[in-house]
Amino acid sequence: MNAKFATLSAVIDAAFGKIDEFLGGITEHVGLPATNLMKGMENNFCHGDAAHTKFTTSKYDGTITTAAQEFEYVVKPDLTAEYPGGRSATNMDV
Repeated sequence: MNAKFATLSAVIDAAFGKIDEFLGGITEHVGLPATNLMKGMENNFCHGDAAHTKFTTSKYDGTITTAAQEFEYVVKPDLTAEYPGGRSATNMDV
């Protein structure tokens, strides 16, 4: 029946759990949500598995950068550093 809806040749079959797993809710599987959003973003972008993996941007002339560098550039830039793509940060009054 999956083939009816598949757009790729490699179709993945779904796996279902038991009713008590369903009734336990999502928090039983992944835990409670983070209450400090900014700290969660920092953990993801700076300390996550792919935080320091280089990637090439689709814009800005294909700049090679990492998620950690981009987070730093946007959130707490080093005003003396040169960031990928020849960018330098500016302190903004908000």
